[in-house]
Amino acid sequence: MTERQPVTEVLTMFINSVDTMLISTAKKIWSLSNSDIHLFHQVRDKRDHDEKQGSLLPRNLK
Repeated sequence: MTERQPVTEVLTMFINSVDTMLISTAKKIWSLSNSDIHLFHQVRDKRDHDEKQGSLLPRNLK
């Protein structure tokens, strides 16, 4: 016969595992959004550079 664990112990283990999953998911979302922001800044900087070089029309003339 197996020994039964107290309900509070089982709930604590469940909450800890859900907590760990939420934290890892939040970290993944955060790292993705950070890389998207970095990419956006790279594209924006390149466009600003190209406008200054005259290879693109300034945005306000379109």
